[in-house]
Amino acid sequence: MLKYVLVGALIVALLLSTYLGIQAINSLQACMEKLSNGSSYMARSFRISVGKATDIDYLLRVYREGYTETEPSVDNIEALIGGFFNEMEYSYIFLMGLSRLNPELSRYEKPLYILDGLIYYTIIGRESFTGGPTINSVLEHLLDQAFIFHNYSVPLTAFQELNQTSFQKIDELGLEVGQSFAPFNATRLDNTINMVEELQDILGQWIDRYS
Repeated sequence: MLKYVLVGALIVALLLSTYLGIQAINSLQACMEKLSNGSSYMARSFRISVGKATDIDYLLRVYREGYTETEPSVDNIEALIGGFFNEMEYSYIFLMGLSRLNPELSRYEKPLYILDGLIYYTIIGRESFTGGPTINSVLEHLLDQAFIFHNYSVPLTAFQELNQTSFQKIDELGLEVGQSFAPFNATRLDNTINMVEELQDILGQWIDRYS
């Protein structure tokens, strides 16, 4: 009898452990699917915000509501600059969400870490890694000077050059990130490193010129 009881207990234990293992696997798969869906959403939202930030028509339509301009001018340059940074700040929020969902991609020298450095310490932040100027601080200074001297031609020229040299490349970077998580493609995401390095060089030259 004892032998049968032990065998029965072992069978019950085996069935229970199998059931719990299946439940654990299902739970893990559900978590992974949730993580994947969340990352895809954050990446798409990042791409959309970057696209808006680099779309002159969109910026004029939203930040100069009621006006019909189609090109940057001294009359709308403040709205364009303000709109650009607003949308880039939105994109940074989604980038932070993406980084929290994928901490392994956000460590030093990983793609999301490098992308974070570009967005914050080169574009929207007030200081670079080294404490030098950024796109934001340079344009803010140019607008301050324009207000004092009642002449917005310099910030207009600077913004137009930024648009001509960098907006398309920034938009392409946003697209690359957006498509790297739908579904996740590590090789494609790694390509962003080269794109970031190219942009940092272009934006660095722009900063040197106008600071």
